[in-house]
Formats: sequence, C-alpha cells, structure tokens
Amino acid sequence: GIHTNQEQQIRQINHIGPSRGQKGTVLVNFNHFPNLEIVWLNKNKLTSLKGLKHNFRIKHLYVQENKIKSIDGIFEILKHIESLVIY
Repeated sequence: GIHTNQEQQIRQINHIGPSRGQKGTVLVNFNHFPNLEIVWLNKNKLTSLKGLKHNFRIKHLYVQENKIKSIDGIFEILKHIESLVIY
C-alpha cells in the first residue's frame, strides 16, 4: 500500500498529464488525486470519462484524440469545469 506521507503528497497534486507508457482505455485510480484541477489525457485510447467521480474539482479537462463515445453525466460530477476539450 501507499505510505501515509506519500498518500498526503499524492492528494496534494492538482494537475496531471499523460505519461509516455501504455495508453489505457479506461481511467483507473483517479480517486487517489482528489485535488486535480487540470487534467491532460489527450492522445490515449479512452472510451469514456467514467472514473472521475472523486475529481469534482477539475476545472480544465483535455481529452481530445481519444475514442470517447459519450460525456453523459460528466457535468454532474465536474461542478467546477471551465473548459472541456474533447475533439
């Protein structure tokens, strides 16, 4: 598991971008980052935005060049969203 100090540091992260590794089709473990405000997930193979239910603080979400079919329900979760780039 994650040590307490590491967990506190992770929870303080407020922006995240893509890594240069494998590209996933679903969002996992985003509950570890409850303070995210800016998220870059462009150029992945995401099929949905499910997995962001703990990230209601997101203000800017960049998910262009994915395979997302629907954004139904995303605005009920992302209450502070200012920009959403999906294409």
